[in-house]
Amino acid sequence: MAATVLVVDGGGRAATLVHKYSQSKHVGQLFAVPGNDLIQINTTKPVRIFPHLRTTNVKEIIGIAKKGKVDLVDVAQDDAVACGLTDILIKNKIRVFGPTKASGQIEWDKAWARKFMKKFNLPSPQFKICKRENEGIKFINKNPDTKWFIKASGLAAGKGAIFTRNNKEAISAIKQMKKFGKSGKTYLIERCLEGEEFSAFALVSNKNFQIIGFAQDNKQVFDGDKGPNTGGMGCSSPPQVVSLKVEAQVKSIIKKTAQGLSKLKRPYVGILYLGGMVDKNGKVWIIEFNARWGDPEAQVILPSIKNDYFELVTSALKGSMPKIK
Repeated sequence: MAATVLVVDGGGRAATLVHKYSQSKHVGQLFAVPGNDLIQINTTKPVRIFPHLRTTNVKEIIGIAKKGKVDLVDVAQDDAVACGLTDILIKNKIRVFGPTKASGQIEWDKAWARKFMKKFNLPSPQFKICKRENEGIKFINKNPDTKWFIKASGLAAGKGAIFTRNNKEAISAIKQMKKFGKSGKTYLIERCLEGEEFSAFALVSNKNFQIIGFAQDNKQVFDGDKGPNTGGMGCSSPPQVVSLKVEAQVKSIIKKTAQGLSKLKRPYVGILYLGGMVDKNGKVWIIEFNARWGDPEAQVILPSIKNDYFELVTSALKGSMPKIK
């Protein structure tokens, strides 16, 4: 009997995931919460969307999964990971692909993530974690004429990192953290890395992993890399900056990360997204980790995968790791 898959996500990433699952011979119908109208236009197999729901409406999602006899739930959105949707689906004996709240903390709590990176000797910039406005301002005044990123520790839809070129801009950015509400109560001051950014995506099953692909998105809102950051204005894959040397470093980082999470009894199962930077010497630095596919990156990488995506995901859930084609 053909499987029913529920994708918890909206936007272009959701449309891409639904379309990829629909290409599987194992999948008969699909649900998406909340989904979007494009999903139903692009996909030949039956798709039902729930635009009135949010990805954090846990009770309703559980109800849909049970009533619809869903065979697999793909938790693809950061807020859903952060609210513990995966954990609750597991408790309800519903098969789910996506990290638990504990393992997903590597995204939804940037302060925790930086401490994790330091503990496991992963390449990170100088950083300071602050909980009060004056704490950050005092630090900035002690380190004049330095370029910093001021980052909300919590989720901010890709808009929580502010680049600053001097003390005045840094202090202004610190004062802006309050606009992110709870997400900005704890914030980070990170030394600005110089180089070229890229994104790497791995399919992870506890300590096992396979790199799925690389991409490069354009974050700033205006042409010429100007204006504030967004979740992504455009994207391409593969990026030229990813050489064999860079790829080897990425594999080492993902391996140490998966092993570190396992050691902390937070085994990771899902898509792990490394936001990286290659400096002028070819060294890879970690800008951030995300606990799901990127959007728009998923839109350029997923169509290039020749594997049956349903088979890839279900194999990972069983602990095996097929080769990515």
